[in-house]
Amino acid sequence: MPLFFYSSTLHLISIGKFFLLNHLITIIDLILIKEWNRLPAFIIQVGLGLVLLNLLAILAGVSVSKLCKLNIPQQICIAIEVGFQNGALAIVIAAGLLNNPDMAVPGAIYGLFMNFTGFAIIN
Repeated sequence: MPLFFYSSTLHLISIGKFFLLNHLITIIDLILIKEWNRLPAFIIQVGLGLVLLNLLAILAGVSVSKLCKLNIPQQICIAIEVGFQNGALAIVIAAGLLNNPDMAVPGAIYGLFMNFTGFAIIN
């Protein structure tokens, strides 16, 4: 019986991840579509801060993982995860809790930028 619950739980987690990822992508897309005309101005306003936040988060992830004496693949994984989690959190707080699309735009821009840095780290 416990094996059934374990396999059911894994199945539900995979379904949940799929729906959550699609929901997040939809939110980012809708914010970018709505604010497309103002996007260049937003990038100029928040670009430097977002780049610094992303790079400092990645650096913090690498530093802590080195302190814990983890191997290189684990260090890369932690660096990427720390750099990625901020974007989703910003969008959820701004769009969901504060109900302010203007405040969600920096999170969406961060979400786009972090994919480039994550891809660069992986390669």
